Amino acid sequence: MKNNLINDIYDADTFELQSFHMLEHDENNEPFRWVEGLFKVIPKREVKNICLKFICAGNDKKIIVFIENDAKSIKQEYSLQNGSEYILTISVLKNDNVSFFVTPNVKTANGDTRNLGLLIKKIFCSSQEYKSVELIVSTDPLYKLYDSENTEFESKEVDLSEISILSQQENVSILDLNYSKKNFEFNSSIFVFNDKKYIMTRQSIFISKKMTINTLKLYEYDTLKPIPLNIKDEIDFEQYEDPRVLVHNNKIYVSCATYTHDKFHLIHQKMLVFDENFKHIDNIHFEYGFNGKNRDKNSGKEKNWTFFVQDNKLMCVYKMSPHTVLEFSWTGKIISEYISHTDIQSNWSFGLCRGGSNPVYKDGYYHSFFHSSIYWKNGKNRYVMGYYRFEPTPPYTIVGISDVPILWGNSVDEIIYPDENPPVIFPCGAILDGDNFLVSFGFNDEKTGIIKI
Repeated sequence: MKNNLINDIYDADTFELQSFHMLEHDENNEPFRWVEGLFKVIPKREVKNICLKFICAGNDKKIIVFIENDAKSIKQEYSLQNGSEYILTISVLKNDNVSFFVTPNVKTANGDTRNLGLLIKKIFCSSQEYKSVELIVSTDPLYKLYDSENTEFESKEVDLSEISILSQQENVSILDLNYSKKNFEFNSSIFVFNDKKYIMTRQSIFISKKMTINTLKLYEYDTLKPIPLNIKDEIDFEQYEDPRVLVHNNKIYVSCATYTHDKFHLIHQKMLVFDENFKHIDNIHFEYGFNGKNRDKNSGKEKNWTFFVQDNKLMCVYKMSPHTVLEFSWTGKIISEYISHTDIQSNWSFGLCRGGSNPVYKDGYYHSFFHSSIYWKNGKNRYVMGYYRFEPTPPYTIVGISDVPILWGNSVDEIIYPDENPPVIFPCGAILDGDNFLVSFGFNDEKTGIIKI
């Protein structure tokens, strides 16, 4: 740690603490601090996530998390089990005010008059991609991945050579779109409609290095001829990211993440519906997790949902671990939830597995290409692409996963804005092309790539 507080639970150069009691040590000489019922953790520098590792002492205990600034107010509440150890992660933006309320307080003895809330073992920051607020218990197989600071993520087992993606695998190419310092097109989805291939991109137009306008663009895949998409915004200055395209009953369904710059903390998953002429005719909003019936009804951020159609049912992979598959009505109402527990992270040493391409059915299984990230350097993560497959019947159990990345971001390939963009491979689309998969991916948050697998 950087600070002079030897063996304390936090880095005083990174955080300021309020309503924490003095440093103590357990029988194994491990440090801890008790907190009062209401306490705060205040970052002194910009961090992506605040992480608290703690033990719950006492029955019927709850922790309530408040994240506030001039534009937002998020409240999340969790019940805790006596004696269990947890890690709580909170994704924050600059100027966020994060406070915690714990009830009831622990009754003390031996003349100790303090109000005691939780026993905090560690406070740290992480650059991983989490949802707005996540609570994970120590019995969860993912626990060890959450219990890591930035510098601990790059395991000695990780061996990713700094070579171009064009040399990492065969049949890799970059699409020749109209890239410039002010126009990037990436995180794209390849799809087939009426026996013709198309590619839909996320277009980022730079107003400044810190501000982009984000929308979706459509092209014929073979010719890269642009096709107009007249998307109807539901709110002023709506931004669109990371399209994933589904074709069903002669309509095109595009799931994407939407937000506005003034409420970036409310990233919303919705689905745009287009007719056979690519006319925007409807929107579907999903109520699940942090997602609400519209952007302003969100209670946090939702990203990286992937969709597939099975027996005319709209299915969604909400997250990979535990593998959570949802059935929605075609109006966005939740019908069924299927959760299966497979320890995929033991075979994957490259960060938390997150959704990528929409699943494709082939040879009795659904197949998908996902992304994850591990710490790289200079406060940035390196993003990589993997593959997994799952059973075609409830509870949709994962039966296979790659043990090494197919492609990975690196320091060799061009990044036009290296101070802003990390080395990224981010799959968003996959189709069958004969016996092969064609997978489209975002490249360094700037360009679109294709790989035949």
